[in-house]
Amino acid sequence: MADFKSIVLRVASAVFRLFPIRKKRVLLQTFQGEFCCNPKYVTEPLAAQAGVEVVWALSRMADAQSLPSGVKVVRKGSLRYCLAAATSKVWFENGLNFVRSPYIRKRRSQVYFQPLHGSLGLKRQGLAGADIRAKADAVTDYCISNSAFEDGVYRTSYWPTTEILRYGHPRNDVFFMNADKKSRISARVREALGVGAQARLALYAPTFRPDGNTSCLDLDPVMLKSALERKFGGEWTVLFRLHKRDAARHKAPLGSWVDASRYPDMQELMVACEVGITDYSSWICDYVLGEGYAFIYARDVEKYAENPGFYYPLETTPFPVARSNEELVAAIESFDPARYSRDKASFIESKGCVDDGHASERCVRKIMEVLG
Repeated sequence: MADFKSIVLRVASAVFRLFPIRKKRVLLQTFQGEFCCNPKYVTEPLAAQAGVEVVWALSRMADAQSLPSGVKVVRKGSLRYCLAAATSKVWFENGLNFVRSPYIRKRRSQVYFQPLHGSLGLKRQGLAGADIRAKADAVTDYCISNSAFEDGVYRTSYWPTTEILRYGHPRNDVFFMNADKKSRISARVREALGVGAQARLALYAPTFRPDGNTSCLDLDPVMLKSALERKFGGEWTVLFRLHKRDAARHKAPLGSWVDASRYPDMQELMVACEVGITDYSSWICDYVLGEGYAFIYARDVEKYAENPGFYYPLETTPFPVARSNEELVAAIESFDPARYSRDKASFIESKGCVDDGHASERCVRKIMEVLG
């Protein structure tokens, strides 16, 4: 059945490439299949442009209710998706969906924007194989970068020659919003997760394991909660968010935390939480743009250093590094906010980060230039 569907999509896509390109149509998608990340944060300003047709590809049509009014939706992998891909003037995505697709083919006059989903590190990119790297560089027109560091990531992963636009990441505009907007985001997160307004929030969100083994994700939420309450005061709730790849295979382990794995927007979770904890996920390098404190809890650092590897040692980041629950508690107890603030500023400067709250505007301006 899967082979038959693939044949149908290949044939349909070939036919759809004979259709005229809609010169004001923009197709957006994410590797997560959800309304999130950089494509999400250009959607509303794009949809506000006169005459622009914005189309989103989602894995679940039920998620369409979260999109702004007027945005059209197609289901990824459907005939309507193939039609939208064949006839949109602009593609804008945060992964390699279009590159990897066995039936989607870019047309000569289409323009492909790649804002990726990483930022300032930590784990290496570009491990998908030489054929994917070559195709990505050949079909992508613009890479959207937030830093001099990320320029290098693009060059050494999939895009050695593609033009880089150092605009900042649209998703990181959220950290520069005013207090009222951030408060509304926090309220939305709390309502969705059933968390009270008075609880202080910490987020544990590790990255995926290439071998699928999540046994090392053994952070103790009770120890963490107690340490946070002793250090910072108040009553704390710990959120646990599995990486998208691991969430498809595992459930969050039972414990004294709230499962946030199904909440689609990582940036909103970061805004709502005062403390963030990961192992090697790049979201922590977005988190430095906000006001919260971040820690690294890394049990299998030697193994992960081999595959996929790091761009720089974890100890060179502003984040205290712990390899056990006891070390994490000790890092929290000895945490120095003033030193963290200085180290964070130095880290951001050293990476040449340009995020300033206006990345969405720059991206939309460039897309409008392309649309003509």
